[in-house]
Amino acid sequence: MPWTSEHFAPDTKAQPPLSDWCHKCTALKQEYLAREEQKQQLQAIAASGLKLIHGKLDQKDLIPHSADLVEAFYRAFGGVDGVALMAMQQYLAAKPGSYGRTRILELIVRITIQNVQAGGATKPLDLWNQEELEAELQKRLQIAAVKVIDGRMLNVQKEAV
Repeated sequence: MPWTSEHFAPDTKAQPPLSDWCHKCTALKQEYLAREEQKQQLQAIAASGLKLIHGKLDQKDLIPHSADLVEAFYRAFGGVDGVALMAMQQYLAAKPGSYGRTRILELIVRITIQNVQAGGATKPLDLWNQEELEAELQKRLQIAAVKVIDGRMLNVQKEAV
């Protein structure tokens, strides 16, 4: 291949001002360097994980609480937004109609259902209007009005105001 600007990138420091690497080789070199950087990052993560494990071997609580584990995973992936962005990246990288896209959509639906069942889909208090607040207060007062007196249940009904 001729050593021209059509095949080689310009390099102002060289004489003649053309790179020693052709465009295709430069792209391959960049891909290789990116893969090597990713390998180094993964090795650093593995090494820090092993260091953390070895540091905790003499402690009694080797098994973290599941909430600690979930929190650590989310922190490692950049929080909730980071996980969502990674899921979106994987979704867009997968072919339309593929198994990968289907699995990501199923995951989102499962998380949404579990969130609703756990009460995570309730409206935040600062968005409630006055009627909703009063209705919730009345409901909670009615629940609290059920008391145990001398071993029997006493249900105090809501009085008309």
